[in-house]
Parts: sequence; structure tokens; C-alpha cells
Amino acid sequence: MAFQVSPGINVSEVDLTTVVPNVATSIGAIAGGFNWGPVLERISITNENDLVKVFGKPDDITSSWFHTAANYLAYSNNLLVVRNVEASAKNAVVGAVPGVAAGTAVVTHNATDYDADVGSYTDQLFVAKYPGVLGNSLRVVAVDSVGWDIAQGKTPANRSADEAKFIANFDARDPGTSNSMANANGWDGVEANRPALYDEMHILVIDEDGAWTGEPGHVLEKFAFVSKASDAKRIDGSSNYIGTVLRNESAYIWLGAKLTITADSTDAGGGAPDRDAGGVMAGGAFKRLNGVGKEIIGGSLGSDAGAEGADDNALTDAELKDAYDLYGNPEVVDVSLIMAGPSDAGAGGTGQHIIDT
Repeated sequence: MAFQVSPGINVSEVDLTTVVPNVATSIGAIAGGFNWGPVLERISITNENDLVKVFGKPDDITSSWFHTAANYLAYSNNLLVVRNVEASAKNAVVGAVPGVAAGTAVVTHNATDYDADVGSYTDQLFVAKYPGVLGNSLRVVAVDSVGWDIAQGKTPANRSADEAKFIANFDARDPGTSNSMANANGWDGVEANRPALYDEMHILVIDEDGAWTGEPGHVLEKFAFVSKASDAKRIDGSSNYIGTVLRNESAYIWLGAKLTITADSTDAGGGAPDRDAGGVMAGGAFKRLNGVGKEIIGGSLGSDAGAEGADDNALTDAELKDAYDLYGNPEVVDVSLIMAGPSDAGAGGTGQHIIDT
């Protein structure tokens, strides 16, 4: 081995023709059918675990697309994925009172769709974030101060399964009136003078059937002290409104029709006029969840007829082309390699469309 006995310059000649370029510097792209995830939206995936987390595990219909993507990720960490679905795919929902006020399944593909669709929701309390039967495994429940106090007042043996999960997953302080709501209504900061406005809620998202985790009843997400008020703020200035929090932070659910939160509630707190969820904080108390079977709202998504989520992932060439078109503008997205799952390779088919793209 050569070495120098005094400071100096050592010149080495290296043959770079034997070096294999790092595949990870290439950007791959694929479009196809998957069991979960946003529809017609480019999503960056870096590993197979993220692929499963965002787009779900494969089945017989989605296997080719999924495993093509997974095989690429075994050698690289930069893949763009676009999901598309056929017309029969639906998002699972739950109504205000499952079994009585059942919700109607909807078709909401992504966040842009949700922003456009939420105003037209009517009987949906919570909506699975994306189309597919995976949404039917979700249970979403919410509680405010009434249900929390009832649960705390029971012995552990007498609590319902939902009550037990709330007590186990949240701190001792019950949801009541948020600082944001109190301040907007003239609170002086003295705890004893905090107004009784009852805007806070706790929310649990549960893998009821085990389709997500293999563990029925596993808590997937929890959201503490979110507000029924549309203009409620957290201490950092971000929105604390239940609809906005779920939109931006939940991987599984949207808020449905906002008035279903309090539509079947009564004012157990007295005071000034009630207001519905999403009202502006200008005084008065929110309705509280109170009444037999209404201390905890929500339930199992897709449990009622007409509320079920549905798969429809056997894509036609036209639907595949729509998905691959999201890679068509190099000014917007730059990819090095476009991959295909099952598709028509003939003239005018998806294979030729990919080549043209």
C-alpha cells in the first residue's frame, strides 16, 4: 500500500466506468388500483412500509400494481404513485345514530374533493377518508363532557367498551370549554370564572374488525380536546375545529355533515342560546351530547345498509390512462422511469399511452 512520509499531493486515477449509478437518484412512477389512499393524486413513497400505510395491502385485483411498486422500492427510495378507482367505489360512513339515523355512503376521492363535497353532506357524521371496503373496519366515536362524566362515574366493570377506551386513552381532565372559546366570550382568565360553553370533544378512531392491524379493537388515532367551534384555535394559532383537525391530521376519516354533531343533543348546561357545531364563537353555549344512547356519538362505519364502503379497483384502460396523465407534464413532475401493472399493450392501449407520456 502506497503512503507518503511527508506532506504532499497524492494523485490517484480511478476508473469510473466500473461504478454502478445509485438507482435511488432516479424517480419512478406508477399508476393503478389500490385498496386505500387518495384517488388521482400523486403521492411520494419512499419504502414498502409507507406503500402499505398509504395504499393498503394488496389483494388478487391490486396485487400486480402493488408488487411492481414494492419491487421498485426494494432498489430505490423515490416512487410516485397514483391511485384510481372505478365508478362503484364508495367511502364508508356512519350516521348520527347508527341503526336509526343511518348515513349514506359517499364518493369522495381526496382532500380537494372533500373541500368541494362537505357542504353537500346531509346524514353522514363521519366519513372514511378514501373509497374502499377497508373503511368498513373503522369505528369512530366522539364524546364531550356529558359522556366523559358518565364514564368516569362508572366502575370499570360497568363501563361500555367505548367508555373504557376513552378513559384509557385520555388524561383525567374531561372535555369542557376550550380557552379559545372562553376567551372569545370575554373570559377573564380566572379558572373559577370559566364560562360553561362545552365546545370540547375527544375522538377515537378504532380498527374495530382488525383489517388494518390484525388486532380487532386497536386504537388507530386519538384526538383530544378538539372543538365544535369553526373558529377555535390552538395555542400555536392553528385551527382546533374538529373538521379541520380531521382533514389535516387523520389518515382515516373526515368529518361529515357538521350539524350532525349536535343535531340529537340537548343543552344539559343551561345558559345562553345553544349553537350548532361550526357556529361562530360570539356567545352562548354549544349543545351537549345528552340523552339515552347519545352520550357518545359515532359508531361503526359501514354498519348500516347504504353506508358501506365499496371497492372497485379493476381499472379499465381509460381509467389507467387518466391516472398516468398526472405524469404527463414535465414542467410539473419529472420522472425517470414509468412502470405499468396489467394493461393493454396494443395500439391505443395503456402501454402505448405510457410510451407516449
